[in-house]
Amino acid sequence: MTDLLRWTRRILEAGLTLAVLAVMVIEGLTLVAPALGARTLVISGGSMEPTIPHGSYILAVRQPAASYAVGDIVTVQQAGRTPYTHRIVRLATLNGAPYLETKGDANATADPAIVPVASVVGRVALQLPLLGFLAALLATPLGLFGFIAVSGTLSCLVWLVENLEAGECPTCAETAENLPVPEAGEAQAA
Repeated sequence: MTDLLRWTRRILEAGLTLAVLAVMVIEGLTLVAPALGARTLVISGGSMEPTIPHGSYILAVRQPAASYAVGDIVTVQQAGRTPYTHRIVRLATLNGAPYLETKGDANATADPAIVPVASVVGRVALQLPLLGFLAALLATPLGLFGFIAVSGTLSCLVWLVENLEAGECPTCAETAENLPVPEAGEAQAA
């Protein structure tokens, strides 16, 4: 029983630790990104799979216009549209201004229109698979409340299991004292 309690506690502690670390990474990047001339985003589609899976949390860092090259993965946001992250497949110049053509790795064809380099948010410098789901969850009041509730529950479970391991649970000790002890040679019912 002691081994079971020890492993249960370790699993609960590991889950709690991973959840707290994930939130620290997300919040840290979100706070630091603007100082780096960068932006954090959640990948909400599968157009860049398998390179960048759906639900990834990315950091897109702004670069000088001349530094973008074919093969770079960039996030683009045009006025009034949702940002998207695709790979540059061609560079072009239109009326003296730099433009680029993009394509999602999972898409069969390039995007329908070339976009001005001025619309590029930045080059993807970091991607953290699955953390985008947590970031999206934490961005809503209900999701934040749920995360706090789950973390609190895990903390209480860790505390309870620690007390059980140490034998400091008065209710458990009282219950154990009141359990009938089988006599030698008596059969126990399952």
